[in-house]
Amino acid sequence: MKRVLHIAFLLLMSVNAFSADIKELFLNMPNELTPLLSRSAKLDFFDYIEIGMEAKTANNLQGKSEMLFVADDMLSVQMTPASKFDMKLFYSKDSSAVIAIIETVCGEKCDSYMRFYNDKWEELDATDLIELPVLEDYLSKRALKDDQIKDKLGEFIYRFYTIVAKPGENGLQIKITTSEMMDEEVNSRAFEKDVIVYRWNGKRFVLSKK
Repeated sequence: MKRVLHIAFLLLMSVNAFSADIKELFLNMPNELTPLLSRSAKLDFFDYIEIGMEAKTANNLQGKSEMLFVADDMLSVQMTPASKFDMKLFYSKDSSAVIAIIETVCGEKCDSYMRFYNDKWEELDATDLIELPVLEDYLSKRALKDDQIKDKLGEFIYRFYTIVAKPGENGLQIKITTSEMMDEEVNSRAFEKDVIVYRWNGKRFVLSKK
């Protein structure tokens, strides 16, 4: 019985230590990455969550920001009604952390931007970690040969993508939202899929075969 309790205690301590890692990384990240939040506002998030309250606090725009959740490897903050900040940890084979910062802004459609850092908050070259999809990766073979569809797609100069990470999962989903702005008939003819899934292999993100 004592042995079981000892193992349970060690597991609890390891989970708490891991949770503290993401908390400390968030609190100590460079101010320019979260200009809307002071350190005291960030601390408030965790205090509120600890006592089971809604984790809302004032931001530097005199509005409210809300921590939506915090997990061992990820946290998410609704910075403003139209913008969200996600921080996700991926671990390399040497156990060092790669931090993915995903910022999503929603207007007519949502669009995401992603950057990567090490645990010292030095920015990493994203091209070393992931080959982001292009429009053609979502299209059907038929669309790639159809000039009418190509012309229609050419009307959309800017492409909108949302990047989704989930706590406890070792990957990313990149969804093209440009398709939602197109005529339904053209959309159904043009796009073979609207989401591309990547998995983290300890060195970089690779396309999932699933």
